[in-house]
Amino acid sequence: MKDWAFVIRYWVLGIGFWVLIFSGCTKENPEHLYVSSTFQRWTVFNKGSYWIYKNDSTLVTDSVFLRYDPLIVYVPLNSSAYPPTAESITILFSSSLYSSSLYTNTQSKVDVNGIESFQMVFKSDSLFFPWGLIASYSDNFEPISLSNHYKTLAVDSVCYIGPEKFYNVVQTQCTGNTIPEEYTFWFARDIGLIKVTFENGYTGVSWSWSVVRFHIV
Repeated sequence: MKDWAFVIRYWVLGIGFWVLIFSGCTKENPEHLYVSSTFQRWTVFNKGSYWIYKNDSTLVTDSVFLRYDPLIVYVPLNSSAYPPTAESITILFSSSLYSSSLYTNTQSKVDVNGIESFQMVFKSDSLFFPWGLIASYSDNFEPISLSNHYKTLAVDSVCYIGPEKFYNVVQTQCTGNTIPEEYTFWFARDIGLIKVTFENGYTGVSWSWSVVRFHIV
């Protein structure tokens, strides 16, 4: 009887030990990483939202709108036995002029270090997908550099587009890894992208688009 009592006590203590170990790991490695609600105010919008941009050189306009609601998936960050998953939000944009250089697909995501990023895909000759926006440690926008290809230039600044004044603007810049391309972005909170410029030092191609009207859902 004493032997059975010892065995039961042994297993109880053993199970308790592993519960503590796994609960401790859960605290250090959260099961899910979510894109913060604050970061989403800059990057994620619902179906029915639209933006109208004007080419600053040719004065041609192009409308960009959302046909669908954002798509949310959770992707593993590494190949360990118990990897955390990161929230990835994909937004599909439709443009009225497919030859334009406005963005058509974007994605907000967060990594294990708390870095939140917003990647963009343009309809242009670009060979890489630039990072339009980045925040460190729970939507904290600050002047930072990521390697030699990405940097935040200005935070919480004011931007004039014609007579209109935009507040809470973050300006960022992204350059190509192997080719001399450079994007510069201006994002406004609760509005999204308000201005983008592009330069290719190899071909001499450059353009810029600025928002002239928008409707946010």
